[in-house]
This record gives sequence, structure tokens and C-alpha cells, in this order.
Amino acid sequence: MAEEKLGHYAGRLEGHELTDRQYRLFLSCPDAGVLASKLQPWIEQVDWAGRVGMTVRQGRFDDPDASEERYSIE
Repeated sequence: MAEEKLGHYAGRLEGHELTDRQYRLFLSCPDAGVLASKLQPWIEQVDWAGRVGMTVRQGRFDDPDASEERYSIE
């Protein structure tokens, strides 16, 4: 809460999900673009055998009509 008041708040972890092929993190934030740019350097360093990517969703995670942008991290 203190960081949010200082303007450093970018988002928070709301939950996760593990499937046979994916480990998904669900994050909420006031600005998806800001959170994505803060997370990208870390995501690029993830040691994962398969592809690593990020989906930036403009809206609630359970909204089927929310727009999405998918990024593949090389």
C-alpha cells in the first residue's frame, strides 16, 4: 500500500495455475503496459525448456471480450 501511494505500484499477483504445458501467473495492475515493461527483463531470464511468453490483457481476466496482446519472449 505504501508503494502505491508513492507511485511505485505496478501490480500484484492474484493467483497462479499449473497445466501440463504452462505455468500461468495472474497479475492485476492499474496499467498493463507498465507492468509488462517492468516484467519483461525478468521474463527474458526465466530458465524454461519451452517457449516463454506474456499475454497483456486489457480488462478483467475472466472477461471473454477483453482485448489481448501476446508477446513471445526469445
